[in-house]
Amino acid sequence: MKKFFLAAILATMTLASQAQIQWFSAERPAQRVTKGAYIGVDVSNQSLETSISLLDSRYGAVSPKAKAGFVLGAALDVAIIKSISIKGALEFSTKACSTSNEYTLDLSSSSASSAERHWVKMDMTSSWLSLPIVANYHFFINKDMQVQLGLGEYIALGLGGSLKHNYGNEFYDSKNYALNKLSETSNSYSYFSEGRFSRFDYGLVLSAAFQWKNLIGNIQYRHGFQNLVNNTSVNGDGIRFSPVLNANSKMRTWYFTVGWMF
Repeated sequence: MKKFFLAAILATMTLASQAQIQWFSAERPAQRVTKGAYIGVDVSNQSLETSISLLDSRYGAVSPKAKAGFVLGAALDVAIIKSISIKGALEFSTKACSTSNEYTLDLSSSSASSAERHWVKMDMTSSWLSLPIVANYHFFINKDMQVQLGLGEYIALGLGGSLKHNYGNEFYDSKNYALNKLSETSNSYSYFSEGRFSRFDYGLVLSAAFQWKNLIGNIQYRHGFQNLVNNTSVNGDGIRFSPVLNANSKMRTWYFTVGWMF
């Protein structure tokens, strides 16, 4: 996938450099370089695959749930030919996701029904500095409106974040109609501390935008290729991953932004 993507970008740039097409047209303002700023929200998730569950195989599959964050960035758009431009941006964003897993042990006897429920919950929030670069094709509706479709890649550096970990168990006795919480423990850690997650990420960018005069709305999907989990030895908190788990976690993010180009 990476090799195909890089080859496609190189081919596009080669064709653009060889094409004998005027820089600008009547439909496009005679401005080769435009700058802009944008703000919006992102909805991110981390795919997670492991050989067994994070803490105990009885918990079953781990399925992180997407959560919303925010993004703020500045962009530079450089026209290559009539309908093709390269847009780069520098942005700050927050990304979050959560997991919730549990299993139940049946302790029933002939005279009573009872069970013990165990649960594990994790909330992960991280902040990133990203550099997306996208090749855009412009479809001009008229001199004021255009649609842009883009393909590119991004690199990102992790700045900080938190990981909240909650686990415990409770006992249910149907004979006495009792529900007793046996234990519950909550801890909070730095997202990148002790090498839990990688500070580097990179991946593919798919983009679609609508621009009216200087106002632009953009939707992007970013598909991370970097395994964010650092497979190291498990420690007492149960959060770090083990080589036995062979954990593989990659970022998946949707961006919804509005901006102003000038």
